[in-house]
Amino acid sequence: MKRLFIKLLFLMGITSLSAGNFPISLPPRKVHVGYAADQNAKHRSMMQDVMLCSFPFYGVFDGHGKYGYLYADSAKKQIHNLLSKKTQNLSIEDIFFKTDDSLFSYAEQLGRGGTTATIAWFNEKCTQLTYAYTGDSRMMIFRNNFTYFETEDHKPTWGQEKARIENALGRVSKGGYIYAYGGRHGVNMTRCLGDFDLKCFNDSSSTITLSSCNKDDYKTKFVAIAQPSYGSINIKRKDVVVIASDGLWDAMSASQVSLFLQRQFLVRSDYPVDSAMLQNIAYFLVQKAIRDGSKDNVSVMILYIE
Repeated sequence: MKRLFIKLLFLMGITSLSAGNFPISLPPRKVHVGYAADQNAKHRSMMQDVMLCSFPFYGVFDGHGKYGYLYADSAKKQIHNLLSKKTQNLSIEDIFFKTDDSLFSYAEQLGRGGTTATIAWFNEKCTQLTYAYTGDSRMMIFRNNFTYFETEDHKPTWGQEKARIENALGRVSKGGYIYAYGGRHGVNMTRCLGDFDLKCFNDSSSTITLSSCNKDDYKTKFVAIAQPSYGSINIKRKDVVVIASDGLWDAMSASQVSLFLQRQFLVRSDYPVDSAMLQNIAYFLVQKAIRDGSKDNVSVMILYIE
């Protein structure tokens, strides 16, 4: 009888109750994770996406340039390391700037390259999700069969980015790429880690010169910046969080992804949600993006809060 009563409370959305000597509480929340990735070999010669999956931290890093994978993998390790150091009193912006600093050695040794970074982490009780990102790898939350939230890509059309770039003597092409003054190398995002030729003075050769870089100039004089957008969201049971590289979002909108998830969970409604199910759904989502015309690496991570 007591079990039946607890189940009824759960279905009603009541998480705790205390009446006399009859305290009732629901089990702690649990995060199930599934992920999938595809190089998309028809269009890409190498895989440059990297994923972070280490509770409570999750993320996607999409490298670009000849050595984009190294930039992405290094950024993932550095951000995870800094986030894990709870004793270190670092702001989210500090973490991204320190990570950007750590990539200088790659620029000096290898040349041009960079990465996006989209990360999310839960609080201890999994009731709140904090997110931070630079670039166009996107996070969305699927709640009650609809898109509840999605991040906005850092593109020249976002906010005051175009004006900021032009104030830094950069330019934006018709195709949405940004260039430094006199530069020939551009990227199709306004914020990223690495890409120091869009942050520092450089000559026309392939060698990056870092001597004139001044971190105090990030917000005013650099064309591309490492400053992240970030925030926190209250999380409910049965929320679904999707973090993916732009290979997914180039082919599908958030509303299309929501419709896909709606159908996938409907046909599996007789089964409990677990990591195996989410892995399967992530795989089918990746393959759908490729069939729908994605020409990039596609990486998808799906989180379900039980």
